[in-house]
Amino acid sequence: MEPFDRQFVESINLLRLFASIKIMNLDDPVCLCFHVSRRKVMSFIRVEKPTRGSQLSECQGAGTGCGWCRDLLERLLEESRESSAEMQSERLSAEDYAAGRARYLEETGRQPPPGVTPMEDLTDPAADRTD
Repeated sequence: MEPFDRQFVESINLLRLFASIKIMNLDDPVCLCFHVSRRKVMSFIRVEKPTRGSQLSECQGAGTGCGWCRDLLERLLEESRESSAEMQSERLSAEDYAAGRARYLEETGRQPPPGVTPMEDLTDPAADRTD
């Protein structure tokens, strides 16, 4: 295979990879404990103009549960300060984010606060049944 052909094939494979990536959208939850969406956090940042990440807890309690979302909340706040056209957190899929939280809870031994509905219960139709 000639170098040009190899580069072409690698480019096609890269395009296929990018096409398969799922992106976290605005209505996906950032805070999985309190089900605070990315849209809600971004609106809060735009309207309230917090100066510290800890102030994002005023947005429906985001970041006050298990702690998993605090890094993403900080990134969202930082990105809002930077006016970049393409934000890093927009490239994160909701599934990967939830899986990362599951690993975080397992590794740290932390738990969501009592009384919150786990995200998996919201999407599992079997959870609605009262057998």
